Amino acid sequence: MKMNGKVGAYSFYTSTGGRQVARIANNSSNYGETAKRTVAMQTRRSRWGNLMARAYERKGANLSDYNRFMQLNIPLATVSLVKDDFMRGMAILQEYVIADGSLPEIGVSEVEEDGMVFNLLTTMDGEFADYTIGQISINLLDKNPQLQEGDQITFVSYTNAGTTPSTIRIYRHLCEMTIDTKSAVSFGTLKYANMVAGNGLKVVIAGDGDVFGQAIIHSRSVGGSLLVSRAKITLSSDTLVRQFSEPEAVKKAIASYGVDGEKLLEPGSPEQPAPKPIPATAKISSIIAPEGCATFKIVNNTDGKTYFNQAYVSPGDSVKIIVEPTAGYTVDYTPKLVDPNNYEVVDDITFTVTGTPNQ
Repeated sequence: MKMNGKVGAYSFYTSTGGRQVARIANNSSNYGETAKRTVAMQTRRSRWGNLMARAYERKGANLSDYNRFMQLNIPLATVSLVKDDFMRGMAILQEYVIADGSLPEIGVSEVEEDGMVFNLLTTMDGEFADYTIGQISINLLDKNPQLQEGDQITFVSYTNAGTTPSTIRIYRHLCEMTIDTKSAVSFGTLKYANMVAGNGLKVVIAGDGDVFGQAIIHSRSVGGSLLVSRAKITLSSDTLVRQFSEPEAVKKAIASYGVDGEKLLEPGSPEQPAPKPIPATAKISSIIAPEGCATFKIVNNTDGKTYFNQAYVSPGDSVKIIVEPTAGYTVDYTPKLVDPNNYEVVDDITFTVTGTPNQ
């Protein structure tokens, strides 16, 4: 008789050769008695809350944007947040990769006190809100050969601020423009349009606060696929990053998540749960032909539960087998039971129900 199932942290199954195997699950989460809470794992967990996701072109078929973001940015994450602060929404801005693809990157040329100058050329001088999208599109296409009609330019600006350390938040502002040389719509109608301008040579994004971060994402739709440029946040200041990356800050963050002194479950460890035997079960199943000619019911006389078509019961239980024909059929079943109302289960058993249409 096969024993399959799970008790506590142990999974029981029968191998191909018939050998009964018990295996303890590898609990890599932060929850449960068997969770591994090594210093390395808890350090990483204390930094997860400080990550934020965007979109990516270069990723596997089954990889989400969030997981691709993690792949690119976990190695860059140095900030560690105390659990309570993270739960309150605290976040520290870091120089994360927020887009990654095959289009050329539009990087930062210069960081200024009140904004950043980007390597996106323009002869316009002043806020873009004073021009139409068509005028700006013509100017950008003329000066930047990597751009095309119909492309989208996303201007991104983050502000990292709070009245107290535990209320520091990340505030994101996006201004998205589709390049359209024929558009007579004012750029000023776009959301957060007033943060984008030109200095006569290059595009400038205005910053807000003592600590801000910015990027420009260039995207293009080709044959139903989205192409994007690589974009990495550039910070105006790393003051907050350094503050929450110091050894003392990391220690406090790890302590808030809890660290288990046992790094591994070693044989004989008192923390290793003792395996408990799984009660044996027997399977009662049915094969009905033609399908739908009858209803097969199993009533467990021991606990009163009713099952249809199949059931798992304990050996020694008494069950009632009921075969109810569908209208228009006469049915029979095998094997025949001496007393179908009081059948004592010993092992797995399969009943074959055969239906014959009435004349």
